[in-house]
Amino acid sequence: PRYWEESVFERDTKRLLAYYKHVVPGSMSDGDKQNAKYLVWKYKGKPNKLWRRLEKKYGIPVLHAHEYEDLEEKSEEEIEVENLDDEEESEEKQTGDEEKDL
Repeated sequence: PRYWEESVFERDTKRLLAYYKHVVPGSMSDGDKQNAKYLVWKYKGKPNKLWRRLEKKYGIPVLHAHEYEDLEEKSEEEIEVENLDDEEESEEKQTGDEEKDL
């Protein structure tokens, strides 16, 4: 039981830190492990209350730490797709300009 409590405490601390990094990057809360540990300790036994308050305050639901990594990977893939589209458009413009020159 003690191991389980420590494991949950560490998991929730990582979850809170990942949330702050996603929602308010560069803020005082982003990366403040001591404050994250304090909040998780303060809401011990009622973590859903903490997650609901954070969601209400920032307007963004609290995901698990690994889910933010998945979001970042998806956004990077979207950026790559957008860049490929931009490259194709610029190539079409260049081909059109070259045809005008002929």
